[in-house]
Amino acid sequence: MPKHLAFAQHHMTENRVVLPEEIRRQAESAIIFNCLIKFEDGLFVAHCLELGIVATGTTPDKARSELNDLIAAQMDYAFSNDNLENLYHPVPAHVWQEYFACIPQPEEKK
Repeated sequence: MPKHLAFAQHHMTENRVVLPEEIRRQAESAIIFNCLIKFEDGLFVAHCLELGIVATGTTPDKARSELNDLIAAQMDYAFSNDNLENLYHPVPAHVWQEYFACIPQPEEKK
């Protein structure tokens, strides 16, 4: 099993308030978050790179599920409280570097 797993997590937003048509359409679209799962100290640690949210689990699926729940709660809070400007808190550059190291790179054509 690889030491690190990288994936993109899709989230659908819900409208809980009445919004102008253009904003409502944007809020109903999918938002993609980049996530990284690492195995550290006997646990799987899942990072949402754009939101700076971290979750743990005994398996990659449990860590991912916990992270998914936390992302949904963070988004629900931000939309419900009109606090979108504080939604994004990107992780440090070294975590992004770990993420990109996990993604297969295209082979160079010779």
